[in-house]
This record gives sequence, C-alpha cells and structure tokens, in this order.
Amino acid sequence: MKKIVKKTAIMLTAIMMVLQVSVCLQATEVSAKALAPKKAYSNYINRYLYDSIGKKNAKYVYRDLDGDGVQELLVKYTVGGRNAYKVYTYRAKKGKEIVQIMNLKNNGISMMVKGKSLRVTKMVGSTKVTIDYRKVDNKLFKYNTYEKRYNGYFRNGARISEESYNKNVVNKADEYANVFAGAKKIRK
Repeated sequence: MKKIVKKTAIMLTAIMMVLQVSVCLQATEVSAKALAPKKAYSNYINRYLYDSIGKKNAKYVYRDLDGDGVQELLVKYTVGGRNAYKVYTYRAKKGKEIVQIMNLKNNGISMMVKGKSLRVTKMVGSTKVTIDYRKVDNKLFKYNTYEKRYNGYFRNGARISEESYNKNVVNKADEYANVFAGAKKIRK
C-alpha cells in the first residue's frame, strides 16, 4: 500500500511540473503576441505618423476593440481647430507585419468606448452625428448612426423621437469611457 501511495505522489508531482511548464510557455507566447503589434505600431508612428500629424497635438492609445488579444492603435490629432481620429489594426500575413488604417473621421467631437463598441461623435455642418462601430474582419463596421438635426432626430436615417434619441445617445454617455484618457503624445 505504501508503494502505491508513494508512486501516486511521484506521478502527481511529475504531472504538476509538466502543467506548470506548459502554463509558463503559454504565458510567454501570449506576451510575445502582445508585444508584436505594439512594436509594429511604434515603428509605424516613428516612420509615418510623426511627420504627417505628430506636430498637430497628436496623441495615441492602444485598445483591444474585438477581444482577440491584439490591440488596435487609436490616434487623435487637431486639424483646423477640430479633432480628427484614425484607427489602425495589426495583422501578420505571410511573415509580414501589416499596420493598416481601418477608419478616419474628421470634425470629431469625441471618441468613446464601451466594451467592444466604439462611439464617435462629430459635426457635419450643423448636424451632430453619433456613430457606433464594432471591429469585424480588420474593418470598423458601422451598426448605428444617430443624428441630431435642426428639424428632428434620426437613427439610421429613420426619424425617431427626442426621447428615443436621449435614451440611446445622451443617457448612455456615462456608460462610455473617453478613449484618449491617459493618451501619450506622438514624439520622436
């Protein structure tokens, strides 16, 4: 009986050691996966973005918009006194690292995030437009557009009541967080 208990204890110890090594290897793979996009983004910022927008009070942050473990690069800068936003994604394809732009918005008022939803508010003339996006296949998919016009309120082009607009846009503002809180300036 003592031999069986001893063999079982040795076997359990060996299994625990194998599992511990496996977990350590997985953690290393995850952290290496997380570093690759940030390094590619950093190179992209230094090589391309700094010269084009770095002097326009440009700021950037990383956010994982779809929960896949790869963060997207969100950039905010000033053009003619108004905010402009760019959203980039990272992917590795055939051994190459690719940073591609997913979306660009000018005349921005704010960019907010709630879970996997990205909300951009901008002005188009005298119309306040609030657009909700989700990341789908390396693109930003627009799934709701709210407009506050001089002649009424609209959702995806259809007229809605002021109450409905307030419920979906104004009252939900507190649920969203400013994407650029704690953003870093683009510098060389």
